[in-house]
Amino acid sequence: MHVLAAASTTTPPAPFVDWGLMGKIALVSIIAGVGLVVAFSIGLAALSVARANHRSAPLRVVSVVLSVAMVAVVVGALVWGLELIVHKS
Repeated sequence: MHVLAAASTTTPPAPFVDWGLMGKIALVSIIAGVGLVVAFSIGLAALSVARANHRSAPLRVVSVVLSVAMVAVVVGALVWGLELIVHKS
């Protein structure tokens, strides 16, 4: 009788895959992937506006600044991702 009581109080084994954590990883990956594509697209569109000859000078300057900022966002995300891969702990 003592063996049955001890067997019923054991905890079940941990699941092989933590689905909650897997969902969080998938959500962050989707957000980062879409965000980087949008940032790169905005940068390209701003660069196109900056290169257009018929645009006003202030608009061209703002477009260059926006383009450089979006390139910095994309490059920063890539460097951060590589740093996380190299220095994982």
